[in-house]
Amino acid sequence: MNHYKAEVWDKIQKNVELFHDHCLHGVIRFDDLLDVEALRKAVLKTSTLIPIIKCRFVSNRKNAQWEEMNKCTINDLFSIVETQLSGLEEEKQIESMMTHKIDETTGPQLSVKLLRNNNRNDTLCINLNHMICDGAGFKQYLYLLCSQYNLAITGKKETKDYAFLQQRSDHQVYSDLTFKDYWKFLTNPFYLEKQSPAIRIPFSPDSQEIHPHILSSTIPGKQLEHLIAYTERNHCTMNDLFMAAMYRTIHQELPITATVPILLSCPIDLRRYIKDKQHIGLCNLTSSVWCNIGVDLGKDLTETTQKVRDKMERIKKGYPGLKNFYFLNALMRLHSYAAFEKRIKQNFPNPLIGITNTGILESKDLSFKDVRIKSAFINGSIKYPPYFQIAFSTYEKELTISINQYCTDKDLPKIETLLSSYRSQLESLMPG
Repeated sequence: MNHYKAEVWDKIQKNVELFHDHCLHGVIRFDDLLDVEALRKAVLKTSTLIPIIKCRFVSNRKNAQWEEMNKCTINDLFSIVETQLSGLEEEKQIESMMTHKIDETTGPQLSVKLLRNNNRNDTLCINLNHMICDGAGFKQYLYLLCSQYNLAITGKKETKDYAFLQQRSDHQVYSDLTFKDYWKFLTNPFYLEKQSPAIRIPFSPDSQEIHPHILSSTIPGKQLEHLIAYTERNHCTMNDLFMAAMYRTIHQELPITATVPILLSCPIDLRRYIKDKQHIGLCNLTSSVWCNIGVDLGKDLTETTQKVRDKMERIKKGYPGLKNFYFLNALMRLHSYAAFEKRIKQNFPNPLIGITNTGILESKDLSFKDVRIKSAFINGSIKYPPYFQIAFSTYEKELTISINQYCTDKDLPKIETLLSSYRSQLESLMPG
């Protein structure tokens, strides 16, 4: 029976399970029907190239690791659901498939479900355990799945060596850094702060039953072009704009009376420090910083965006994200798994409100031969109250804004209002 090392972020994702379901979610909608047999072969092949998919997470007081399952067949990884539903009812079925929880202690760590609607078109729902990889890694997985599907359709043999996918250590981040780089990030702040409990989404009391929801809203190509042009004129990034719109949404929608700053958690992809970006293993390489622009947000979205831009530019000069990742690794090496687990649960500063941008799904890589993709998006974990996160994903010049949230039926309209209000912030920049 094979065993694989559990890396530092594998363990952290396990130990923040009180905050979210630690799953990555993806939805791909097609105009036509996929070849089911080719898809089955592709899913099974990916689990061979990434053997950790067919493992379960095992731990004791001393250590934690990935252990190969006694048996894992294609039926454990893949299933087909046939439906004749449409409209809202079909969306509810997709949401139900998307919110399926993965149990890392039994495995497997992947769930691929195909929803076939009245034999006319398909929707692919993919869940991958966040302990396996982050958003960038999830895109890697989807591109691999497409590649294997296309090979199965054409009957061609694989010529690429995918052994690098199993290189999951964080050493690939630090191997290209110089002594000067180390000195710079070690002497800079962590950029992690504790959010005031006054700044939070007003969820219902814990005693009420909660259900998982995935809410989404799309910004079409023309409007997205306006947003991109806006960031270029204002010399800022899309992430700066996304954070600024979140600041203003919170300030507008939440009953905040305390004169304390709103802190937003912003993920930092540590792959930016790796020179060979073509051979990065499938793993978690995302750290984070917390952005604090003070109490005064400015008079409008443009002023808020400028404040975020200036703050993030200062942060980016100090190799952000590396310091906390480095010290978490040191903590893991110095302590037993039980002690590490205890420290993470007690001291890990999980943000009450955050954003995450999984970036662009490249159409040249996300391609299932001749079956046209109508739309696609990916996002992260489904948050438990009082935690909240808004996510962004782009495919074919269409931006999907989504919120994954466990909440009561009473709270659901609040989350819908937050999503609508956030979209309105971005639309305020549109001409006319």
